[in-house]
Amino acid sequence: MKKLPLVKVYWQDTCSDSRWADMDEACKERGIPCCSIGWLLRNDKREVVITPMKRTDMRRCNDVQIIPKGCVTAVRKV
Repeated sequence: MKKLPLVKVYWQDTCSDSRWADMDEACKERGIPCCSIGWLLRNDKREVVITPMKRTDMRRCNDVQIIPKGCVTAVRKV
C-alpha cells in the first residue's frame, strides 16, 4: 500500500433538538463545526474516509471515519 497522507478534515456535523421551539429561533440553528485528524484512505466525490490509527506495516487500521462530502468544508495536509 502507498504512503498515506496525514490530514485534518473540517466538517459540519448534523444535530437535532426535540424540544418545542419558536420557528424563527429554530431557523437560526446551525450544524456543529468539527475537525477530525487521520490518515487519508479515500477522498472522492461522495465521501472522505480517514483512520486515526494504523499498524506500522500499513496492512490494518482501526476506527475508520466516513464523512459525507456534503458535510466537509476543508481537507488540509498536516
